[in-house]
Amino acid sequence: MKMKHKEKIMKAPVIEFKGKNYGFSTRSLILFPIGTLLLSVLMIQFLEIRANFWLHEIIAKHAVFVLNTLFNLRAEAVFVPEYYYPWTISLPGDLGTYIDNGCTGIIAVSIFVAIIIFTPHSQESKTNEDIIWRKTTGIIAAVTLIYLFNVFRIALQNYLYYQGFSWNGIHDSLAALSIIVVVHIFIFLICNRHIPEFFISIYYSGKLIYHMRAKLDPQKEYQKRY
Repeated sequence: MKMKHKEKIMKAPVIEFKGKNYGFSTRSLILFPIGTLLLSVLMIQFLEIRANFWLHEIIAKHAVFVLNTLFNLRAEAVFVPEYYYPWTISLPGDLGTYIDNGCTGIIAVSIFVAIIIFTPHSQESKTNEDIIWRKTTGIIAAVTLIYLFNVFRIALQNYLYYQGFSWNGIHDSLAALSIIVVVHIFIFLICNRHIPEFFISIYYSGKLIYHMRAKLDPQKEYQKRY
């Protein structure tokens, strides 16, 4: 019985989920948090370069389109080259707001993309066969949903600002709401079984640590279970 138990704990753990088996390499589990952090930081810093502010232009013009279509405000997207963030949304009555990276959702997008890219692949071939496609569609879905949400958030903020509400109050409350919505977008993608490897790999890491501890002291584990 001892020999069988020792052989059992020498094998890497396997997790079954929805009829599929999942197993991950130690290298991929270590690379997951490190790669996610480094890639998200690099993406955020890269998109802060002024040459990439064309993204600000796109979201400003889309937000203006929503403002004028829904509220008929005669808003305009204005380029002011002397400003560090040159794209602003101009409202009647000399009101206006500028667009920065926080407005575009670039921070959330960078984190989401990095997480999805570095989510470990299962070593089980049947489970892993469509992972690239699932990751690609997950990235497209996340980027699209976050972008559309931020377009409507910016439009709503500017409309309320035009109506006389305090900008700080509007901005802070809707920013908090945006965090909640963005988190739920990610949970939605995961809970719809799109990339379950994210949660499974985290659980697997804990199980692997337990497995390694048992491997170092199999007699202790044997006495505990039997």
